[in-house]
Amino acid sequence: MRREMGLPENSSILEEITRLDAGRAQRCRQILEYHELDGARRAVLIPGASDFIRRLDTLGVKRALATRNSRAMAELTLHQCGLTFDLLMTREDGPAKPDPWAITHICEIWNLAPRSVVMVGDFRFDIEAGNAAGVRTVYFTRGRGALPGMEKADHVLESFDRADDLLDALGLRWLSSPLV
Repeated sequence: MRREMGLPENSSILEEITRLDAGRAQRCRQILEYHELDGARRAVLIPGASDFIRRLDTLGVKRALATRNSRAMAELTLHQCGLTFDLLMTREDGPAKPDPWAITHICEIWNLAPRSVVMVGDFRFDIEAGNAAGVRTVYFTRGRGALPGMEKADHVLESFDRADDLLDALGLRWLSSPLV
């Protein structure tokens, strides 16, 4: 995607687009939208994720999604995967991760202390945002080995098939009422 846009390889797309002239920025947004739509249409649940989400629901844990994607693409992805969240925060709602705004805002809306919240993410921006917001962080690696920013996470999860170990580590496995 960066190559198509003519952006540096390790750059952050959303931030780079804001620095471009209007015409080039528009072209990059079109490329981004094309790839987001393609990804949303092809979205499938990661093995074990459905069971993990059901387990959280059984435990009464509220779930929010904070994404750098657009609202339309996030909603399409959730629909494609048959998922719902209690709250959805997208790049249209406020500053995108790694800015902690979305996580802080979720804590404020739900009146939760940050340390009672857990951020699960699969990219360093998720961990950076979670750390800046003061919440506990889990880096979901999908078994990809060592990843940038992984050392900054409180926990690492390679597979949702091992989610009970994570729930134990977070002190959530035996929770019987919602986190408030």
